[in-house]
Amino acid sequence: MANKSITQMLGIFIGILIILSAVASAFSISAPYMENRKLYLSPGESEELEFVLQNAFATEPTEVGVKIEEGSEIMQIIDPKSTYTIPVSGRASVNTQVTAPPNAKIGDIYKIRVSVGTVPAEGGAFTFGSSINHDFEVVVGEKPKTQITGEQSKGEIASNPSLYLIVGIIIVILVIFFALRKRKTKKR
Repeated sequence: MANKSITQMLGIFIGILIILSAVASAFSISAPYMENRKLYLSPGESEELEFVLQNAFATEPTEVGVKIEEGSEIMQIIDPKSTYTIPVSGRASVNTQVTAPPNAKIGDIYKIRVSVGTVPAEGGAFTFGSSINHDFEVVVGEKPKTQITGEQSKGEIASNPSLYLIVGIIIVILVIFFALRKRKTKKR
């Protein structure tokens, strides 16, 4: 009787894992190097930034839209398209331009939020979607003089919290599986 209820619990966990794997985002966003997520520009200065979208875990191409949620007065997407297709195990680039206002004062700070989210499939079918936000600040002024290490210059990759949830569930399932095996060997 106890084995039947444990087997049912294991089945429920596997079902939840399957559902969550459909919800999990398979893409990530890699941002250009910005020390402490700050970009320093002089008044009127512009800089082009390339954000790289990566599709590491999906089994099919992922269609995403990119939107500037905050800071659109100083940052624009300069690509002619509004959606991007990230191939399986591939990448797509989003080209942007940030311009500090010419009348900005030294020390002014502008908050930027770039949001990347899955685009629902054509045909109106219900789908689970996910999105990732990348936040940083544009500081008007000179960049502070600091020593930059090689590790800092690699950029940052925003991870998806739902992947951690899936890994946690897998660990729980493995613990239950090994506990059941140990219990069976003790009964013999």
